[in-house]
Amino acid sequence: MRKIIATAIREFKATALTKGFIIGTFVLPVVIWAVLGAAFSLGLFNQEKPPIKGTIAVVDSTPDGFFVTGLEDYFKKERQEAIRKEQIEKGKKAIKENVGAVPGGGAAAGAVDPEKLVRKAPEVSIENAGAGASIETLKSRLTGEDLLAVIIASPETLLTPPDFPADANDEVRNAAKENRYDLYLNPSVESDIADNIRAGVEEIVIDHRFEQAGLDLGSTRLMMSKPRSVVQRFNKSGEAKKTNEVMEKLVPLAPVVFLLMAILTGASYLLMSTVEEKSSRVMEVLLSGISPMQLMTGKVIGQGIVGLVILAVYGGTAITAAIVFASNYDLKTSLILFSIAYFFIGYFIFAGVFAAIGSAVNEIREAQALQGPVMGVIILLVYLSIFAGMNDTNSTMTKVMSFIPVSAPFAMPMRLANAQAPPALWEVLVSIALGLAGVVFFIWASAKIFRIGVLAYGQPPTLKGLIGWVRQG
Repeated sequence: MRKIIATAIREFKATALTKGFIIGTFVLPVVIWAVLGAAFSLGLFNQEKPPIKGTIAVVDSTPDGFFVTGLEDYFKKERQEAIRKEQIEKGKKAIKENVGAVPGGGAAAGAVDPEKLVRKAPEVSIENAGAGASIETLKSRLTGEDLLAVIIASPETLLTPPDFPADANDEVRNAAKENRYDLYLNPSVESDIADNIRAGVEEIVIDHRFEQAGLDLGSTRLMMSKPRSVVQRFNKSGEAKKTNEVMEKLVPLAPVVFLLMAILTGASYLLMSTVEEKSSRVMEVLLSGISPMQLMTGKVIGQGIVGLVILAVYGGTAITAAIVFASNYDLKTSLILFSIAYFFIGYFIFAGVFAAIGSAVNEIREAQALQGPVMGVIILLVYLSIFAGMNDTNSTMTKVMSFIPVSAPFAMPMRLANAQAPPALWEVLVSIALGLAGVVFFIWASAKIFRIGVLAYGQPPTLKGLIGWVRQG
């Protein structure tokens, strides 16, 4: 046991006390938060955007220049100021409603000023280019930055679009010219002015349709407004509490992401460490004073602690953020404890596989070739866990995956994170028991390969050869 502990400490120090690991694990997150904090405090996210100034040319063939008149009215300073004010009010309302739902919302709410985020009202003039204007001339003026945009509209633009059958293909839809207009933009025009132009055309066209049909647009919009809902859930004590929909979607994903990060990091370090020691013949020196099983166990434990450190740093940061910024979400202690348990199950399974791969090859390049299929399996398991779990954490696929040792570390935490329909305790205990049995099997098989592979040089074995080593060992 003393030799195993000494090997684990040596392995941990060789990985965790390097500058690259310290910077990547500890310094980088601190730098990111510091930069974001400085940006907020200095108001870099609140810099006012200057108004867009310029001319929009309109080629209008409608009677009485409908589009020219309508766009002139739409782009009047008073109208644009009213639109900007409405956008600001919507921004303030959104921040107020979501301050407790979005992680980081509490801090961002006090630092973000919607009045500065929304660009000042554009100062745009409308030029009536005439129905017979030369399009090529207007395009040349666009590229010469004489114009912001060119709009080409016709009487067909005012028509109500045809009611296409559901099975109509794109060719049929594109052939219809009703309700279409052309918009050419200056190369330097930003997206928000393009959105503003489109909004102006849409508004005057829709107003025209309602006027022609003798309907009141304002009343229609009010009737079509969706009713608001306040969703509350009852906890076990019978207390109704407002739901946090954002956190309910994020939390089930968090354990999978952090477990994947920690497992792959620790197992990958183990693989590289084993290959390097074997290729440099350091392994032979180590084996002169320790058995292969003791060496592998110590290396697995040492790199497991490395993975646990990564899980603690990033998972702890996420938990702290959830508590501070989304205090109305109940984060259960059992989820954290079970997630740690599944980390060890997933880590020891894949660490054993990676250690076996590292012992069987002679170079990093050979290890990467054998590592590829294992990584593919891990990514597939994560994808299936997320795909099945996001739709229904209690689906048949998710339940089955939560009892398979290699997929349980990704599938079961998603089920545990579902506060509305968590798995029964017996399911978790059976899943952990099967996972531990899987750990014993994979460590046993990996130790067989490790015992032979660490002193074997030359052509790396095939899959059939590795199975033979398991039997032989």
